[in-house]
Parts: sequence; structure tokens; C-alpha cells
Amino acid sequence: MKSLLQQALGDEEPPMAVDVEAAERQGSRALRRRRQVIPLATAAIAVAVVAGGVIFVTARNPVQLPPAAHGQPAPTTPISTAAPSDITAAYCYRTPNITTSLDKTNQHVMVGVNGHIEGGRGDVRGAIMDICRQAWEANYYDWFPAGSGKHAAPPLVACVLDADAVDAMAGTIGVFPGDAQTCANMGLPVARI
Repeated sequence: MKSLLQQALGDEEPPMAVDVEAAERQGSRALRRRRQVIPLATAAIAVAVVAGGVIFVTARNPVQLPPAAHGQPAPTTPISTAAPSDITAAYCYRTPNITTSLDKTNQHVMVGVNGHIEGGRGDVRGAIMDICRQAWEANYYDWFPAGSGKHAAPPLVACVLDADAVDAMAGTIGVFPGDAQTCANMGLPVARI
């Protein structure tokens, strides 16, 4: 065996020497790199797991934001509440839009109730949500296509109208399809009724 090794290496080759100190320095540098990489890799894995969990949770429970009405602010407007200042009249709206006038087909309809106060009008606050729900279900104002069968009212919300409400009295209640964010998107407070 020794002869084969000598034949392969030759007799002129210097004897092999190992630099132990250089090997230790190289090993300690490699160890330091591993110690730096392991926490970074662990952190990256943790971030990926958390992000994956967020994506998984979001995919299972999607957030449904109400669509913004044409020309209305984004649905992140803060929600406020207010009491109506005029309780003798209210309005049922077809769409969440206060800038469309009555020349549009029944965009909104004024509602009042009989009462025992001057002028014969009563407090409409307690009845307006039911009145508007029934108007939707019975399709009194042709808000659904004619002959489209039985109707279900959309979710409804009561807002306090302001001076920007076209062909409506400021301070009254307007009932719109939507939720509290619908009022906020139109710049109106939710009605405390």
C-alpha cells in the first residue's frame, strides 16, 4: 500500500501538515455564522406562520365592507349618532343617496303618522322602520321590478337628514338600505330612535 501511495504522490512531495489553528479559526467563524443565521431563519419562519394564519383566518372569515355609493366617501368614515329634531315626518329611501331629487322614480317617499298634536301629525320615530320595511316587502313604490314575486326588505338603517338632503326636511329621519356605516358614508349620523 505504501508503495502505491508513493507511486501516486511521488517521492518529491513534501509531507502533509495540518494547520490546527487555521482549522479552529475557520470552524469558529462558521459557528458564528450559524448562530446568526438560525435566529434569522427562525424569525422568518415565525413571520411566515403568522402571515399564513392571518391569510387562513381571513379566507375563512372574509370581511364584507359595504360598497361605497357613487360619489360618496370611502367606508371608513367615523360613525356618529344624533336624535332627530323633527319627529313628525320621515323618509323611506330607495338607495343610500341624499343628493338625488324626487324627479328620480321614487328615490324617497315622505311618511307621517296621525297623532294628537297640532296639525294632526304624530311622532313617527317608533313606526318608521316598520313602515319602510313594509314598503319594501309590498313593493309600494316599485323599488323592485314589477312582477318579480315575493320581496324581502334589505337591511335598513335610520339616519338623521341634514340640509344637503335634496327635497327633504333637515332634522328628520331618513331610512336607507344599509347599516350604520351607510349613514356615515353620506356624512349623516345614525338616528337615535
